[in-house]
Amino acid sequence: LDAEGNFKANIGALAKAGYSVMSIDAFLTGEAAQDRDGVVKAPLNGDRDLIGVSGFTFGYNRSLFAKRVHDVLTAIAFVVENALWDAKKLHLVSLDEEGSLLALAARTQCGEEPKLGKTVAMIGQAEFAKVREMDDPRFVPGAEKYGDVRGLIALCAPAPVMVVGETLAKATMSPAIEAYLAHDAAKHLEVRSKVDGAEVMRWLGE
Repeated sequence: LDAEGNFKANIGALAKAGYSVMSIDAFLTGEAAQDRDGVVKAPLNGDRDLIGVSGFTFGYNRSLFAKRVHDVLTAIAFVVENALWDAKKLHLVSLDEEGSLLALAARTQCGEEPKLGKTVAMIGQAEFAKVREMDDPRFVPGAEKYGDVRGLIALCAPAPVMVVGETLAKATMSPAIEAYLAHDAAKHLEVRSKVDGAEVMRWLGE
């Protein structure tokens, strides 16, 4: 919502088109972060002298990113299993970089859930390779080694996904494109350098 309590433009367009819209505050975001001035850094537990090696902390603790993905999956399950709502189709839409990484990661874990529809991820210039500190909210052990953002997109195949980002030229998308081709689902992967809300609406409605 904006400062006046009205829907922001993109959310308002979805609501006017007849969609129900659900927004969540993932772990340590939104109201949960009010006492922390927003979560700029992920909390690290344990001996500060050992935190320089990720294995000492993340060999047995989930990263903040993983905990937030878990919250997205919980929200998906809540909608899909809610008999009172009787949702026909659930789309995942994120309009910012960090939320888009969470949406893609969550989509990789949902398999062939029949009620899960399309995923829209506004990646911008997000790359796990740009993460330099373990207390970065996007820190995931091994994320760069195992394909970075393109690896996440590849793991979404054959689900319909639109990814929007300045760094996602077709020439650099080979892992994801090959994964979709292997599933005979190349038409389900949309890669754009930029897109407006109207185009997203049209794609969701196709």
